[in-house]
Amino acid sequence: MSVLVALLLLQAGLDRAQSLLRAGKVDEAQQVVDVAVKEAPDSVPALTLQGRVAMARSDFDKARTAFTRAASLAPESANAQFMLGFFYYVDNDFAQAKPALERARKVAPADARTALFLALSYEGLAQPGPAEELFKDALRRPTVEGHVAYARMLFSNGRFDEAQTQITHALGLNGNSREALYEQARLHFERGNFAECIADANRALQKEGDGVTPRQIHFLLSRAYGRAGDTARAADHRRQFEAIPPRMIR
Repeated sequence: MSVLVALLLLQAGLDRAQSLLRAGKVDEAQQVVDVAVKEAPDSVPALTLQGRVAMARSDFDKARTAFTRAASLAPESANAQFMLGFFYYVDNDFAQAKPALERARKVAPADARTALFLALSYEGLAQPGPAEELFKDALRRPTVEGHVAYARMLFSNGRFDEAQTQITHALGLNGNSREALYEQARLHFERGNFAECIADANRALQKEGDGVTPRQIHFLLSRAYGRAGDTARAADHRRQFEAIPPRMIR
């Protein structure tokens, strides 16, 4: 088999695995990408995709192995370094995420995605100074996710007015963002605006989103209704909060 034919077959396999992953067929995607990696064990695109599929299956050991090998084979690939750093960030290993993301940023300094996750890693390491500068850099290309992440750090440091500015920007970009609505509700709660908190939290509960769980929203609603004097609704949301098991944090 010629090198060209082998490369074409490898790409076809990766394209199929990618399509299966997008369709949510992660087990089938794993089978296809594992064959691709077996046939081309030094293929950085194959290893990177194998890591992504493994993350989708919550197989973090396999993902770690795939991303680490891809990054070692391609030290000058911003994407390979980013994916390794992103993996460690999701795994809550911020100390390992930081150097990988810094390598990615060195290769592609204008990549806002890398700046955002590097900011989040610094925040996870309790280094708000560098994190804030990176958040600002990431927001040169404004995104809802960037504004919300920056707002959360400001909120956790008691800088509520500045957090409100970021959430206002986020809602300006997408007024139906569950994450932005939830953060707006939290800011209302801190200011004692319980009716507004309840309104935005209920709106958040009706939206789709991965960054905030219904459990979190029910807990906030329970507190807000309690402070507003509606004990019946407070108790109802408390029951709903307790009925949902906590999401596992790795």
